[in-house]
Amino acid sequence: MNIAWFWAKVPEKMTPEQTAAWRACLPAYKTQDAGEKTQDTVLLAHALLQYAIKRETGLCPKAEDWAQTNKGKPFLSPWPQIETSLSHSGALAFCAVADVPVGVDVQREKQISPALIDRVCTEEEKQWLYAQNEKRDALFAQLWARKESYVKAQGTGLAAGMKSVSVCEKNKGTGVFTDFRPMPCYAACLYAPQPVAPPVYIDLSKEIL
Repeated sequence: MNIAWFWAKVPEKMTPEQTAAWRACLPAYKTQDAGEKTQDTVLLAHALLQYAIKRETGLCPKAEDWAQTNKGKPFLSPWPQIETSLSHSGALAFCAVADVPVGVDVQREKQISPALIDRVCTEEEKQWLYAQNEKRDALFAQLWARKESYVKAQGTGLAAGMKSVSVCEKNKGTGVFTDFRPMPCYAACLYAPQPVAPPVYIDLSKEIL
C-alpha cells in the first residue's frame, strides 16, 4: 500500500513565470472557470499535486486527463488506479497520492461561536469539544479537517451536511485519521486505511514542474 502526502506554502513573492507554470497545472474543467485572478493558493495546490504525481508515479498528467465523478471527486481518467486528494486554506496547500482511496484536508483556524458549533458538530463532538482544555478554535479546525478528509476519501461530499459525520475517534470505519499541525493556526488531516508518517514539505518555488 503506497500513500504519500505533501504540503506547500505560497511564496511571499511570485514571478509571472511561476504563476504561468502553476496555472498550466489546472485541470481542463478548472481552466474554463479560472480567470486571471485565480487565487495563488489554488494554483499552488494544483501545482503541488502535479509535482506529487510525477514524484510518486513518474507520470505528468495533462489538463485534459482530469475528470470528475458525479459527486465532484476529481480523478485521472487514463489512470483511474491512482487515487488523489487536494486541499488548500489560507496560504497553505496539501495533497495526497496513493493506490487506495484517501482524503486530505487543511483548515485555517477561525473564531468559532456556539451557533457554528451547533451547525457543524454532532452531539458527541460537542461534548468532546467543550470538555477539552485546549484552545477550542484549534480543536474545531482539526475536527473540520477530519470531516472533510473522511468524505473526500469516501468520494461522497458533504451534501448531507457536516453533522452527518462524527470524527471524535482516531479510527473511523476502515480507516485512520492522521492529524498534522503544519504551522500555528492551521490544522491538517489525512484519512487513509493505515497510519502514515507526517507529510513532506515541498518548496515549489525551487521545483521545475
